[in-house]
Amino acid sequence: MSRFKMARFKMTSFKKNRLVSSFFALVLLFSLVGPVSQVQAACQPGQMQEANLAYQTAVQFLNMKQWDQAISRLNSIVEVCPEHVEATRGMGTAYVGKGDYANAISWFSKVVNLRASSVEAGDFANLAKSFAKLKKYKEARAEYMKAEKYLTFKWTGIDLDHTYHCAKKSGKTTCWSWTGGQSGGSYLEKTAGYGNWSDAKCTSSNWGCRFIYGVNGVCHNESNRGLYTAGKTVKKAKGYWLSSSLYGTYGNAGTWSICKTACWLWW
Repeated sequence: MSRFKMARFKMTSFKKNRLVSSFFALVLLFSLVGPVSQVQAACQPGQMQEANLAYQTAVQFLNMKQWDQAISRLNSIVEVCPEHVEATRGMGTAYVGKGDYANAISWFSKVVNLRASSVEAGDFANLAKSFAKLKKYKEARAEYMKAEKYLTFKWTGIDLDHTYHCAKKSGKTTCWSWTGGQSGGSYLEKTAGYGNWSDAKCTSSNWGCRFIYGVNGVCHNESNRGLYTAGKTVKKAKGYWLSSSLYGTYGNAGTWSICKTACWLWW
């Protein structure tokens, strides 16, 4: 456990081994809406061709946030071609747009079942985000863990560390990480320094600091945000060279600016 000492408490950063592919793979897998691709379906080839054309129109409705029109068009597709993965995912996306997360979960679950062995981490991530919106955090974390586990088994490559940060205040140590585990691990060197306990907490607990995992940042970026007021980073973590090159020190610049505003870190 690395200690990040402060005037009245200590901040720490931990690490756990994980595969580096979860970084670059997730960057490619989190898109909710994309161009149509060829899919395997139970319907006839001619019907699939018509379904793909209809899906192009549905995507336009999704991009314009015309959720009811999108649902109507997508539903007409899945009624004929129930194995049309993109249309099924689009239904989930549309219900997310309407704020109907229960229905979104139902459709995103169908995507996971349809894809079977070809399921991707982003499919689990869509479920996780919907569960989180319903404040079902246990279920949300389970889906995020499935995404990471799936990538661990699907890809092999460079080792990396999962990191999280902790702070000690009034003799009590508190740890934070919404991007992964927050217990166990070992000390990560050169993360000790003086900083602000409340700011460290805010960067992980304030929803203004959340980002899409693998798209705008990863656990290294979250840890760096927690260590921000101490001027320290987790640069000694395995795989940091890749995470920092993809997402910078604190994650996507836009999400970091929002986080700094939410936690009053500009001053």
